[in-house]
Amino acid sequence: MVPQKLKEAYFKHRLWILLLLIAFVLFLVVLVPILIWVPISKIFTDPESIKVFVLSFEKWAILVYVLLSIIVVVAPPLPNEIVPIAGGIIFGFWEALIFGLLARIIGSSINYWLGTKIRKGIYIKLISEEEQERLKKHTEKIGWQTVFISRFLPSTDTDLIAYISGIAKMNYLPFIVASFFGMLVPVSATIFIGASLLINKYLFFSLVAFYIIGMLFAPKIIKKAFRPKIRIS
Repeated sequence: MVPQKLKEAYFKHRLWILLLLIAFVLFLVVLVPILIWVPISKIFTDPESIKVFVLSFEKWAILVYVLLSIIVVVAPPLPNEIVPIAGGIIFGFWEALIFGLLARIIGSSINYWLGTKIRKGIYIKLISEEEQERLKKHTEKIGWQTVFISRFLPSTDTDLIAYISGIAKMNYLPFIVASFFGMLVPVSATIFIGASLLINKYLFFSLVAFYIIGMLFAPKIIKKAFRPKIRIS
């Protein structure tokens, strides 16, 4: 029989156990092959290395592309622009866009779900009642406009909005719809940049420059357009 103390420890820390199991499975399925065949520093930062790695799986290449796209969403420190560019180079625009958006939706949903678990578990245990009330007032202001605008920010941490939305108890449907339409333009742009490399290198570099400039000014323009609807404290 399992000792009572062990059962109590399991129920007390079951969230952490679940997260560790998920991380371990991802490590076995994805990271181990990466560490064996391609230096970890290049697999998420170099389109050519990503291309070689993905195509090495032959008929499973599209599945590996989807898994890599999910990982860069779930792990905020990883740059999330490079994998879509590589996808455009490997699969062309439309195929990379369809599966890339699917991966982003899955990754954002995972982050949202983790946010809800953090609120129910660690959030309640580690934050005082006064801090909980203060955070609640801030997170209640999270709406679909905030989620939509955040997807245009030129940052690798834009997917943190999914965690915040989960913690804020934002309804899933408005969150995921706003996320989809918000990420549609940036993801399409990065994939098109990759696909353009197959056509013309000059077009590729022109699109890179246009994308960087666009991502710098798009958030300000969109925020200004939505300003009457957003309360800023």
